[in-house]
Amino acid sequence: MKCDVLVYGFGVTGKHVLGICKELRLTYKIVDDFALPFGSDFVSLEDIKVARLILICLNDEDAQENAKNKLLQLDFDLNVIKVINLGDFRNSYLESFKDRFSAISFIDTLLEDDYKLNNFQQIYKEIIKEYKEKKIKEVESKKELLKKVEDKYPELNSFARIFTTSFKQSDNDLLHYPYFHVFTDRSCSDKNFFFREEVDFHSLKNRDINTKFVLCFGSSVMRADEVALESTIAKRLEGLLNSPAGGGDSLISYKVLNLGISGYNTSDMCMLYLSLFESLRPDIVMCVFFGNELITASISDESLLRDCMLYYHPFVESECRNIFDSKIPLYSDFRFRIKEVDYGLILKSIAFRIEQFSRVVSSSGAKFYGFITPLLHQKLHKTQDELHGQKEALKTYPPYYFSHLEYEESLLREFKEIVKVKVYDANYATTSSKETLFLDWIHLNARGCDVVAWYMYEVMMAND
Repeated sequence: MKCDVLVYGFGVTGKHVLGICKELRLTYKIVDDFALPFGSDFVSLEDIKVARLILICLNDEDAQENAKNKLLQLDFDLNVIKVINLGDFRNSYLESFKDRFSAISFIDTLLEDDYKLNNFQQIYKEIIKEYKEKKIKEVESKKELLKKVEDKYPELNSFARIFTTSFKQSDNDLLHYPYFHVFTDRSCSDKNFFFREEVDFHSLKNRDINTKFVLCFGSSVMRADEVALESTIAKRLEGLLNSPAGGGDSLISYKVLNLGISGYNTSDMCMLYLSLFESLRPDIVMCVFFGNELITASISDESLLRDCMLYYHPFVESECRNIFDSKIPLYSDFRFRIKEVDYGLILKSIAFRIEQFSRVVSSSGAKFYGFITPLLHQKLHKTQDELHGQKEALKTYPPYYFSHLEYEESLLREFKEIVKVKVYDANYATTSSKETLFLDWIHLNARGCDVVAWYMYEVMMAND
């Protein structure tokens, strides 16, 4: 058996020597009198016929002498046997070794040295010195680059800066923050969390005592990218609360934030609240839910849904698959549903999560309102425009988005029976209308947002 380097002793020094061998692409074998021989790299001395260089990687001098004598008894040439000491070696030095040595020059340098490798120790000190000087320059360069980024993007946090300056964007543009994620939208004015409107956290934290702070959570229905910001549910509600015509109190002003994020479900909203907004001590928290939950839960992992009542947007799974370059198929890969759906379990999970959100908000002193998403299927008088919008949506979205429609009435009824917190059905605002309120099966036009905002306002006034 032949090798370039025989590593004698596989303690800390031996492992560092192994790293150098790998970096320089040297063949190696390992001998250790005490370690268990795991893997084909471990051999006995008797197996080695030729080694160009033998490095004794033992710190104790008696052990070094014993190792040398064993090698000599097996007729290894004394000139190829060396004792190496790397002291406080760091793996970050490996690149500097590669810059200094080729595979051949490394072996030749050590073979020409004495038994204790005194000349190599001087070279090693130079390598460490050069590395530290290089790191100092790199640190200064990074400081300059960071300053340029901070100056160019003063309003962005570090996560948003990473996303903005990246050459590589994920297929789904999912930006991961600690404890929550957001779906990015380059058309937004807010480039930190991609809300439809800017959020001045400092001003909200230090708001006037007469300013009531209202948060409106939801998915794409609340976000309403299809209509102007001023026409969304949140902004129409803000107008009603601040308008004398709507019964607003002239001494009290309301700030209502549209925190809708497309693809969000109740768990996402709760984590977003805890992460960014609980510390702002809001007065009222509103949540529009149910429609997106039905869809995402039906294709979420069955064990997580069953054991943890956890459901999520399929983009989260596909993003994980992309990160680890996995090829396994996911339920969301298929346009049609390929498994039976346990709607009873899904409804229990949705109820659990809205109850959890309510408890979290109430424990921080805010008032919580949960509203069931208005759905076109519940509307008694569907207009031609609404039916056309739903038909067009069927061409765009996977069919599994609509597979629950035939059960929707009974699912809503069963959910209301099992949920343990007060929720309000926004379908009451739309079900009898003969106007065009929906753009498709779930998303509202400006008039639909106005109708739902009025319903929410009336609920708030009745519970004030």
